[in-house]
Amino acid sequence: MGKWKLITGVMMIFIMGALAGGLATKYYMRSQHPVYKRNSESRKTFLVNRLNRRLKLSPKQKKQVEQIVNKLTETLRKQRQAGRLIAKKHIKTSFAEIHLILKPAQQIKLVEMRNEFEKRRSKKKKPQRR
Repeated sequence: MGKWKLITGVMMIFIMGALAGGLATKYYMRSQHPVYKRNSESRKTFLVNRLNRRLKLSPKQKKQVEQIVNKLTETLRKQRQAGRLIAKKHIKTSFAEIHLILKPAQQIKLVEMRNEFEKRRSKKKKPQRR
């Protein structure tokens, strides 16, 4: 019985170490690595520097790559914004459809739920990126 306790104990230590390492890596990547930062400037700089380092770009090529990456970033930002607007529109339409099939007391409750949701969402909302 003592042998199994030892094996189980060693395995638990190994598993706990792996979990701690995984969580620490996740925290580091989310908080320190430029790709995961909310700041688009650090992501752009990181990408351009990586391409420059690996492809050994000339100064002219680097400037052109920077322009392309800037254009890409702006295009993606606009697409994300458009996607958010489309999603809001669908949510609003769906709530209107649900509202139609409910009884008056349920409609009032739905409006309250929707207001509560919006209130929570506005508290969590992070500052808009440029």
